[in-house]
Amino acid sequence: MRAAILIPAALASLGFAAAGVGATPTPGVMSQAGAGILVQVAEHECIRDEKGWHYMEKDRRRSCRPKRPEGKEWGWKCEGKRCGWWHAKEKRWNDG
Repeated sequence: MRAAILIPAALASLGFAAAGVGATPTPGVMSQAGAGILVQVAEHECIRDEKGWHYMEKDRRRSCRPKRPEGKEWGWKCEGKRCGWWHAKEKRWNDG
């Protein structure tokens, strides 16, 4: 009975170990510290106009968010048509 529990557990752990061996980062992709999550690096500049934040990809308008400011008090907030990074303690928008 003990072998019936140990063998599947050992095989499962081997599968998890082997999955991490072949995972190598590709150019243009950044990995977070040990989380195993890959994030695509942005290659565009996000700008704001009367319709909101966007960038242009050839002739197509794509929605986006600008880079998050330094500090942990910044959060994404929308008030009506205005969306952007809002500082929770200082009660102000990041217009930089």
